[in-house]
Amino acid sequence: QWGLASAASWGIYQLLYHTAADRGYKGPPWELMAPEVSEVWARRHLAYLQQRGAQTLEEFADSWNSGSHIDRIVPVTYIAKVVKAYHAIKI
Repeated sequence: QWGLASAASWGIYQLLYHTAADRGYKGPPWELMAPEVSEVWARRHLAYLQQRGAQTLEEFADSWNSGSHIDRIVPVTYIAKVVKAYHAIKI
């Protein structure tokens, strides 16, 4: 329905349109660019990953990147980048 736009990552969370749609999103892909929209769907996806067993930052990063933390795809470089960025946040 949305052509190539449905194959792209959108917004500050780089959420794939089909991932948001799998969680119930019904709008067009480009609306995921709005932080207030993408945050809702990113949170829903994180909750889904937690339901599937992700518990650590590394498991969430793995799941976000490759779809599951229990598959044989381990994006080591991506996980390290997420962990480094997380620890660099000053709260």
